[in-house]
Amino acid sequence: MTDKTTTTQTKQTAKDATATAAETTKQAAESTAQTASEASETFKGAADVFATNAFDMPNVFRDFAEKGMTRARANYDTYKSLAEEATDAVEDALTTANKNAGEIQRQALISAKTQMNANFDFAEKMLKVKTFSEALELQSSFMRQQFDTMQSNIKEFQTLSSRLQQETAKPFTQNLGKVMEQWRASA
Repeated sequence: MTDKTTTTQTKQTAKDATATAAETTKQAAESTAQTASEASETFKGAADVFATNAFDMPNVFRDFAEKGMTRARANYDTYKSLAEEATDAVEDALTTANKNAGEIQRQALISAKTQMNANFDFAEKMLKVKTFSEALELQSSFMRQQFDTMQSNIKEFQTLSSRLQQETAKPFTQNLGKVMEQWRASA
């Protein structure tokens, strides 16, 4: 084949494709117009049905939505107040814990001061000792005294810690118990 024949065939194929595309576009436009016309008729019929019940359905939906919002608001308010009460309980417990930590620190400082004074007194007495047996007796007496003081301090700290732990937990457990009861009642 020559170039002229190939060019002619290509032009003819392009014309055929253009004609086919035009015909397909025309058919699609006609089909779309027909479908639109049918849909318009269908929606006119549906609009008539809804027009007769236009006031019934919105009231039903409005009432349903209002009841739902009322319940949602009541639940929100309940859970919000429960959360606030739980937060207050935690704050009370932390405030009590902070106060009690200060009391433990104060007691520890008193104990440390007493211990330091006892150590300085012991060192001062040891400087005045004249015999080895006197030093042993003084050392022995000081160790017994230190042991007794340590036992006393341990008992005091245990008692204080136990009391403070109960005081710290009391507002939290009381308020948390109330909150849990209210939560169960609202659920």
